Amino acid sequence: SYPFFWLRSYYHSLFSIMDHVEWLRSCFQVTGCDRTTDERLPGVQACVSIVIRTVPHIPLRVLLDESVECPATSVQILFIKRAARESDRWSGHVAFPGGRCSGSESSFHTAVRETEEEVGLDLLSEDFHFCGRSDGATVKTKTNFKVAVYAFYQCSAETPAMKLEPSEVDSVRWIPLDVLVCPNEEQQKPVPWLLQSSGFSFIYRMIFRLFNIKYLYFPGILLPITGEEHDNENHEYHLWGMTYGCIRKLIRNSIKASDSNTLPQIHAELPFTTRNVLVDSFTSLLFTSYIKISKL
Repeated sequence: SYPFFWLRSYYHSLFSIMDHVEWLRSCFQVTGCDRTTDERLPGVQACVSIVIRTVPHIPLRVLLDESVECPATSVQILFIKRAARESDRWSGHVAFPGGRCSGSESSFHTAVRETEEEVGLDLLSEDFHFCGRSDGATVKTKTNFKVAVYAFYQCSAETPAMKLEPSEVDSVRWIPLDVLVCPNEEQQKPVPWLLQSSGFSFIYRMIFRLFNIKYLYFPGILLPITGEEHDNENHEYHLWGMTYGCIRKLIRNSIKASDSNTLPQIHAELPFTTRNVLVDSFTSLLFTSYIKISKL
């Protein structure tokens, strides 16, 4: 556990009641700032799609008209379980549909093409509405792997038939927004990661060595079984890392764009714990100081 418990501020512990419709409208507002489709984003190696639907379904025209009061609904987001492959560094991970850029195609069309290839959804059809681009993510490696994120809303009342590419995807799972922002204790499961000191500064490497720290523990959420077609009850969906960061950014930015006082602001979340009180205290101070300075 984190010693500076008042600084934890996990976004998923802040929500007991959430207006899904209001969040979705704010999501449209945030992602709609960039609806470019013909640009190859500089430095981006891969592109993914966040596909959103409502159950019961709410027509797009109703969502876009903020003067209309919508009935209660559940916002759900599509996740995939990547197929186990030796050549895939994210083999077996939970992810969004997507993949690497190819040739001279735009980043947007990479996300669209990869989504259709992996799960059979045509995001350019009338069944979907392109909301816009969300904040991407960068995996900190020696070369820094950068990912672009595009959001889509399902306009059709029924989800079009999906066809999974078995060499790419093992199963899919539609997850309600509530699970992502307010998981129960059993669903909150950190992910152990064998420490690779080359990715950290000299001072961190010295501290880890001094306290004989071999693993870091990153925030993670176990996504529940849905029982829908193409889900697999034998698959564990452990959301963490880059995909966790992408959906966290979208949720955070959408809530900050909302004018409602019923939706709390998302605060800083500590990036990892070592499960050593002294080291975690030091990390808490560094991270929260960085957040405060970055807001100046």
